[in-house]
Amino acid sequence: EARLSPLDIDRVHIGQTAEVRFSAFKSRNTPKIEGKLITVSADRLADENGATEQDRAGYYLARVEITPEGLQDLARQNLDLLPGMPAEVLINTGERTLMEYLIDPIRDTFARSLIED
Repeated sequence: EARLSPLDIDRVHIGQTAEVRFSAFKSRNTPKIEGKLITVSADRLADENGATEQDRAGYYLARVEITPEGLQDLARQNLDLLPGMPAEVLINTGERTLMEYLIDPIRDTFARSLIED
């Protein structure tokens, strides 16, 4: 399971590929395991007692399944998954150029600044 920011929900869809890293593995280079997005909650959830502002503000719950290829990668490296292992999930939402990374935030801020109340 992973928590998605409401700001990112428009860029994800069922079937998207993801990279999963299990931080519990004590290797120097934690392997990236291939996964696939299988569900996203229909509505935003919130955790009023959450540890972070994002938890309290709201998130969408996503479920990612490890692909058969990802399971083979784990087996090749003699790594066993256990229930409850912490993981970092990176959902591939597309490609951007370096220039887009630099210019998009400026463009978005400029566009919002021109809106009248």
